[in-house]
Amino acid sequence: MIIEANDEIKRYLKRLKANLKANYQNDYLDGYITPNKEKEAKRELMLAGQQEFLDKKSPSLFINSKEWAKNPYFTNVKFNNIKNKHFAYKTITIDKGYLFNADDIQDDKDHELKDWMKLRALDEDIKALFLYQDDKEWMMSVPSETLTNDPYAYKARGNVVTFGLGIGYFVYMAMLNDKVTKVTVIEKSKEVIKLFEEIKKYFPDKPLEIIEGDAFDYFNQSFLKSFDYIYVDIWQSSEDGRSIITKLLEQYLPPLRKCDFWIENSCLAVIRTLIYLHYDELVYNRKNNVKTEYKHLMHKVRRYFSKIHKTIKDVDTLKSYMYSKEVLREIASLK
Repeated sequence: MIIEANDEIKRYLKRLKANLKANYQNDYLDGYITPNKEKEAKRELMLAGQQEFLDKKSPSLFINSKEWAKNPYFTNVKFNNIKNKHFAYKTITIDKGYLFNADDIQDDKDHELKDWMKLRALDEDIKALFLYQDDKEWMMSVPSETLTNDPYAYKARGNVVTFGLGIGYFVYMAMLNDKVTKVTVIEKSKEVIKLFEEIKKYFPDKPLEIIEGDAFDYFNQSFLKSFDYIYVDIWQSSEDGRSIITKLLEQYLPPLRKCDFWIENSCLAVIRTLIYLHYDELVYNRKNNVKTEYKHLMHKVRRYFSKIHKTIKDVDTLKSYMYSKEVLREIASLK
């Protein structure tokens, strides 16, 4: 690909560079707010880059703790009779008022790398379930987990396969979805499967199959072609998620419409930054250095755009590449 070094595009690159440095939302994580300070806090967060507060009818910063506690999974699934020696649970109080990242990274409305976090706080203390595997924190029932999984459970349809069982939250919510006819789970941990057997009686009455196996052995076209919807959640955070998603996509690139990855935006956000750096390379005819951990992804970015045989003269086209989920997946899938 060739990018014409016109003034519009040069100004665009300058804005991208500035925006990467100007997002200060991390400074507000774990910050404490109260209802009477909400208006002031929303203004500060707006200035820090949280774009939802640009609108006067913006949502509340507070999550309704009582409503969240009515979630059918937490209401109906009981862990107090767990007899698995590898797992133990504790009920821990999560204090109200402290800001946390409640969702996947949100796209900048202008598509200029001002992506933002949806920061929220509880309006009342909650009792949350923390599950431990061999004394290590393994899974927790907190609002960020439900908010980042529920949209995919609602989107699921037909014959569904999910990679990663966890405490079965996605499975439970997907089974409540009338559009879902069957759920198949790929889970490599025997102990996790044994744990699930102890709580399965609380789940909806719908066809469910659990296959003990490694995700990398099943994430291929031959196995996945018979499913209507695919959901993958086998990582702890965006840091290990980026590597795992990349390796999975190198094996098989499924149709965009039928496959979702947990917190995908957060996991693959760095690819957008690398795309900006490559745009800069093409405009100014130079090679940018990146951290060692990103070099393989930068190589993929360069390869992807080298195969596009056209000259780009406008900013909108550059934005469309950078903010296309399909493009990000295609880049990640390159070997």
